[in-house]
Amino acid sequence: MQTMLDYALRYAEAGRRVFPCVPGGKTPAISKIEGGRGCLDATNDEGAIRAWWRRHPHANIGLATGEITVLDVDTKGDGMEFITRYPLPATRAVQTPSGGLHFYFLAGEGQYRNRTAVQKHSIDIRGYGGYVLVPPSIVDGRRYEVIGEGTHIAPIPAWLIELLKPPVRPLTSSSPLHRMASIAGILNFCASSPDGQRNSRLFWSACRLFDLSMLPLEVEAQLLPLALRAGLDEREVQKCIGSASNPKYRRMLDSRQVV
Repeated sequence: MQTMLDYALRYAEAGRRVFPCVPGGKTPAISKIEGGRGCLDATNDEGAIRAWWRRHPHANIGLATGEITVLDVDTKGDGMEFITRYPLPATRAVQTPSGGLHFYFLAGEGQYRNRTAVQKHSIDIRGYGGYVLVPPSIVDGRRYEVIGEGTHIAPIPAWLIELLKPPVRPLTSSSPLHRMASIAGILNFCASSPDGQRNSRLFWSACRLFDLSMLPLEVEAQLLPLALRAGLDEREVQKCIGSASNPKYRRMLDSRQVV
């Protein structure tokens, strides 16, 4: 009988980055207290995976998205009706315990971020900075199940790429200069953090850079050197940027509380 470790290693052999989630749930099994960084810990390193599942033999399997983009369809809303308007290529599909559907696509050169309620419909995107549980993970006593053979992963379709493009904003000759000035102001704000405000200013700065449609690697490249010079730990900085990449936390941020 195959174990969760066997399945995790199979994903890793296929080049996918995985990490353990709590048995029966979606929360990362390695807590923040233990130094866990959620999906940022994901790897295809056999040694690390074996060590994780020795400690958590019944852990669910989280797969970090990014290279793989997952279209998450809520079948209880209007998600299925919405995607039937578009040609859906033959690709790996998974039924979730709640009855939803996950469609897997190769992102190619695109770097797609997490999105919720795309076009105000019951579909989400799991991209860079996100993850999904994969078969045979179990939640509420029900398994994630592959539909059909489920081995082929198709390139992301052109219609989905179009849906994921940011809204087009009116352009003016000064728009690039305004963006550059905004970035410079944000970096200066982060670099001038006084003691006691380094973490809060780092988080605020990361949120603002994500609001400018920067990708996680771009945000880290801008902020990590500044934060290290200010005396912050690299892992601490990466955790902060990972949190800022989540739109939920950005919506909760009130910039007036940062001084």
